Amino acid sequence: LAVSLTAQAADRRGDFEIKPADRTLGNRNAKVVLIEYGSFTCSHCAAFNEEVVPSLKKNYIDSGKLLYVFRLFPRGPEDAMAEKLARCAPAPRYFAIVDRLFSDQAKWAPGYGVKDGRAELVKIGQQMGLQPAAINRCIDSTADDARINAVAEEADKRYALTGTPHLVINGKAQESGGIPYPALAKLLDQAAAGR
Repeated sequence: LAVSLTAQAADRRGDFEIKPADRTLGNRNAKVVLIEYGSFTCSHCAAFNEEVVPSLKKNYIDSGKLLYVFRLFPRGPEDAMAEKLARCAPAPRYFAIVDRLFSDQAKWAPGYGVKDGRAELVKIGQQMGLQPAAINRCIDSTADDARINAVAEEADKRYALTGTPHLVINGKAQESGGIPYPALAKLLDQAAAGR
């Protein structure tokens, strides 16, 4: 599993770009770029992360055929807290925390009868090796708020998101709501072939 660290400059690809703050997996020189706009509180995003992303990793990311970019599209304040938690760790650990946030969604996200989602996020962070004081500092910091809001605004303006997960393949928006792996694989293969 290849984890790309934050680049120094934006990587322009046709009419879209990989931004320096993006968290990515895979080959930065891959012909195909898949951007997922997701929400940590979205059950469809959690299902996509559990059911589709492992096959993407195995068949496209690990083989160097795909650069995968995850961008937060927040649906509420809990999403921003979760993103700040994930970014509290060094960049190479971001996706491990993302996986945990999705797999443990019912423990911390609203809509599951959770009384104190923030406390549960701190527990998740501790389980991932972070210190509670550091986690709380990250969650309380406003330093990343402008980036989170700018990503959401650009996604809404550029791709007219109607739901999450929302996938963009080489700059072309797909339907919101996720795509089953076989259909997504076909789209990725078409993009690799230049279609």
